[in-house]
Amino acid sequence: MTILLAILALLGPPLVHGLGLGHGQVLWLLPFLALQVGLVVAHGRGFWLCIWPLATAGAILAALLLGVDARLAVLVTAGVSHAAFFAALGLGLAAAMRGGRTDPITRLAERLDPHWRPEMASYTRAVARAWVSFFLAQCVISALLALTAPRAVWSLFVNVLDLPLVIAMFIGEYIMRRHRFPDHPHIGVMGVVRALREGRLW
Repeated sequence: MTILLAILALLGPPLVHGLGLGHGQVLWLLPFLALQVGLVVAHGRGFWLCIWPLATAGAILAALLLGVDARLAVLVTAGVSHAAFFAALGLGLAAAMRGGRTDPITRLAERLDPHWRPEMASYTRAVARAWVSFFLAQCVISALLALTAPRAVWSLFVNVLDLPLVIAMFIGEYIMRRHRFPDHPHIGVMGVVRALREGRLW
């Protein structure tokens, strides 16, 4: 069930990109969105995953009732969701670092890495700052593209490229970590996945 929910969550934004630009009927999204909500409810947890499909479905229905362009309504909803998500991550992480407090990334590294050394804290704090910059840059670039670029370019950035950029950020950080601490045993993506399954991330 979890894997299916993840697959549907990943498919949603590219579908919005295509249908929102006129490559098919926006109404085709409604069964997909209903399936997402139904699976979350059946799963019995992670109800926050209903926010995006419910907001998107609401935008489609409202546009149809008001007689406005449903494709534009869907794209606007995607843009607002994208901005809210990355702004919350960036501002939340920045707030957690205020006053010299230990940032969440450092705490996570201490919890997951049995070979953690205190001198690594300066690196993990720099990684936390890099993620703050990345999250907020997503919002800024989206706004600039919305104001200056064709709609298709903006939608591509918001709905298609956001996840590949996050993955690229993870890969870049891993390469930097291997370079900075070449003799240190490193936890890769699968190690994080195992920790997530075992409940050690929280």
